[in-house]
Amino acid sequence: MVVILIKVQKYYKYGLIIVFIISLSVLFFFQYNEKVKYQKYISNQMNDDLHTLINSINEDSNLYDVIISTNKITKDQSKTLMVNNENIRNIIVEYRNLAVVLKKRKDGYQYDSSSVNAYKLARLYYEWHEEFYDSHFNGNLDMKKQSQIKASNQLNSSWLEVTNKLASIRFNLSNKEWLNLIDALESKTISFMEKNKIDNIEEVWVKEQGIK
Repeated sequence: MVVILIKVQKYYKYGLIIVFIISLSVLFFFQYNEKVKYQKYISNQMNDDLHTLINSINEDSNLYDVIISTNKITKDQSKTLMVNNENIRNIIVEYRNLAVVLKKRKDGYQYDSSSVNAYKLARLYYEWHEEFYDSHFNGNLDMKKQSQIKASNQLNSSWLEVTNKLASIRFNLSNKEWLNLIDALESKTISFMEKNKIDNIEEVWVKEQGIK
């Protein structure tokens, strides 16, 4: 009787161990499955966002060509330039932050020139858009606005050199293309600033007007 009891206890112990192992395996499976789903969701969102950024830069390039050739801007064009540069700024900020969170880049990576200058462009075209309502602005570009458009186009063209090479890429967390994109945009921005010996694009506008 004692021997039987010992065997029962032994089998019971083994049974608990097996149940524990199975439960742990199921838990790990579901955690892994959730992780895969989360990574897939983030990757899909990343691909959408970064192609929105690329498309915004491309659209701005086309708009600048039209505006420069006609020496005139419409209310809708100023709004589109404002929205596109807001998108560029927000997407760069989001994915530079993500790079730090994922330990792909060190702290401080969030502080960049590309998003700052995209923000300044967004503010510029917001002000132009408001001028259509608050003044008698008819869209014709004076010397000041011509210099602003020219500088904006030059910076955007440097970004376009980057995005043209990555337009067909599918971005996801498992490759480095998304990091390469935001790194290259930053590099082009810094080169633009150094070439013009400025800290931000507003200084180009002032410099080209001969204003001290």
